[in-house]
Amino acid sequence: MKLISAKVDWMEGFANKPNLILTVDHIPKRDNMRFRQSGNFYYAELEGYVTFFYYERPGAGYGGSTFSLKMVDGTTKSLIGPWSSRAGSLNTVFGPCVDVTIIEESNGYRMAGAVTLEVAEKAAEMAGARLQRVVDQGDIRYDPVKR
Repeated sequence: MKLISAKVDWMEGFANKPNLILTVDHIPKRDNMRFRQSGNFYYAELEGYVTFFYYERPGAGYGGSTFSLKMVDGTTKSLIGPWSSRAGSLNTVFGPCVDVTIIEESNGYRMAGAVTLEVAEKAAEMAGARLQRVVDQGDIRYDPVKR
């Protein structure tokens, strides 16, 4: 995944936190990723793109859809209705990673996602910002701030 450009939506006039928006050449496919597990968290990273799930038992996340995850040890685990959680909670176990908006340059596809801290720092620099580590109610997140 190559970072093409980046900007920050400062959410001025709103109570929302600023959002880092990345344009990349492609978003890696989940089928190519290998997951690690720690407790109820499942985490995978490829080319700086991060994906993760929180899973205690079969549930209603993603409408109860089943996700087959290829694990680093070569096995496959099926999660029924997992939740995607958020980077802030995942960073207490894996990471660090940062929640972002990702746009795939070739087709304009836009989605919420996560990237490694290294990619997010590079994107923040491109956008004329920096990242600030914030610990908030047990979460660890990295928020864009103006230089």
